Amino acid sequence: MDVKGDVGIAQLKSWIDGHHREVDGVHVFAIAGPPPFGESDNRWDIDIEIPIGPVILQLVGYIDLSTLDVDIAAYVKIPGLPALKVGELKGNLNDGIEISFDLVIIKGSLRLYIKDKCLWLAYELTVFGTTWSGDIELICLPI
Repeated sequence: MDVKGDVGIAQLKSWIDGHHREVDGVHVFAIAGPPPFGESDNRWDIDIEIPIGPVILQLVGYIDLSTLDVDIAAYVKIPGLPALKVGELKGNLNDGIEISFDLVIIKGSLRLYIKDKCLWLAYELTVFGTTWSGDIELICLPI
C-alpha cells in the first residue's frame, strides 16, 4: 500500500469537495475569499474555471462585497494554446455586467449578476461552430 499516494488522493478529494460543484451538467471549479495578505474586509478575490465544450472559461478578479462592484477578467483556454483574454467585466452586480466578443475561432457573450446573494453567469459561447449556452450559479457571497 502506498501511504503517500493515499494521503495525496485524500487531500485531492477534500480540495475537490470544497472547490467544485456540478450545476445542470456544467462543472464549476472556484477559489474565492479574502486576499491572503493584507487587510481587506470587503474584497473577495475569485478564480473560477468552467469547462464548456472543448474550452475552459476562466474568470479572475475581485468582488467588493460592500458595494458589489467587480473587476473580473474573462479568458478562454483552448487546449494546447495559451488562455485568450476575451474581455473585462467591470461594474456593479446589481445592474448586471455583460461583455460580447468575436475572435477567429470563438465568439459569445458573458453576463455576471447577483441573485439570491449568489454570483450567477449567463453565457453563450460558440467554439468551432458549435454553441453552448446556460445560466448557472457560480458561488454564494457572504453579503
